[in-house]
Amino acid sequence: MALHKYLERMRFIDSLVRKRATGNYVSLAKKLNLSKTELYNFLNEMKNEGIPIKYSKKLNSFYYTEKGKMTTKLYEREITKEEMKSIKGGNGFFNFFNFHLLWKLTK
Repeated sequence: MALHKYLERMRFIDSLVRKRATGNYVSLAKKLNLSKTELYNFLNEMKNEGIPIKYSKKLNSFYYTEKGKMTTKLYEREITKEEMKSIKGGNGFFNFFNFHLLWKLTK
């Protein structure tokens, strides 16, 4: 399977799971244009990669057992030191935290 198609399929599954709108195995397989066996294998791959997905008969949908969503970025650019310096909250937060920690310790 081409990587692009695989990632698109993963995004689509993630979207449906978060909406709890997958339907059962047969319904989801049709939405993804897969056979039931292919879907079963695809879902097993997801589980093997640590994605906490299960099926609920009550909801008639797959769902995540933990809060979260899939990310499908294969490459992420690193933030430069200059960009880090311009991000507010990082250094200031730690200075604030250290000040209050020291203040409590001196009381």
